[in-house]
Amino acid sequence: MNKYFLKYKFTYLLATLFITSIPQNTIAHAHVIINRFGKLTQEIFVNLDKFLSKNDKKTYRDHVQIMDKIISKYLLPFRLPSNSKLPLDSELEKEATSIAQDFSKPFIATQKVLEKYQGKDKRSAGDLVKELREALPLDQILPKLKTRLILLQKKATKQKDIELAKTIKHFVAYINKQIATWSNKSLLELFIALCRRMELR
Repeated sequence: MNKYFLKYKFTYLLATLFITSIPQNTIAHAHVIINRFGKLTQEIFVNLDKFLSKNDKKTYRDHVQIMDKIISKYLLPFRLPSNSKLPLDSELEKEATSIAQDFSKPFIATQKVLEKYQGKDKRSAGDLVKELREALPLDQILPKLKTRLILLQKKATKQKDIELAKTIKHFVAYINKQIATWSNKSLLELFIALCRRMELR
């Protein structure tokens, strides 16, 4: 079986476990989940921005490895005793977990696409652009993520979870900036950036 398939099958399984095993003595579970997912999102976008920057001299392989480390770092499940089967115990925690799981999947898919084209030259850049847009359609994902977070923020405010509401507020502001940034990037710009990066193997 292809080693990359096994690798990403394992990563996908980690994503489905993402934050579902938070120790019960942790305060504000939903806040922990959203805070962790927010950090994952920010680090992914920082690396994507550098990946497409003409001023960044790292190789294509370097960026794939960085992305892999980011995903592995944040998708590792919280550890509980092996005999623990404690459920998520609040509506806020369940919704926060659902958001983290749903919107981590495109990041994993993106990493899989980048891995697939590692070592190929710029003649494959057009196909890479197409597959990246399919794996990470930011014009759809970011607005949907924003909507889900705002709904959770309203629930948090209603239930007086001030810490969660505050965390979401900052996260939504960050998403708004990303929407503005990526909406200004043309397909041609993306294609040229990927051609340049693929030459840095």
